Amino acid sequence: MFAGLRESAGSESLELVESGSTAQAVRESLEREFPFLRGTGFALWAGKELVHGSMEIPEGADLALLPPVSGG
Repeated sequence: MFAGLRESAGSESLELVESGSTAQAVRESLEREFPFLRGTGFALWAGKELVHGSMEIPEGADLALLPPVSGG
């Protein structure tokens, strides 16, 4: 986790007990298990790839959660 998400969690990492095989299933599991993530609009990365929706996430993949960013 990075930036504000890490601060909200009070930790550099989380351990997800329940997961799924798609990005949407993993996102739902994360938001259920860690309610502070709800509504944050975090981006989910598996390895070096941004994943979303029905994209498959390999079992055992390292996941990264990034807060939304804005430019200016």
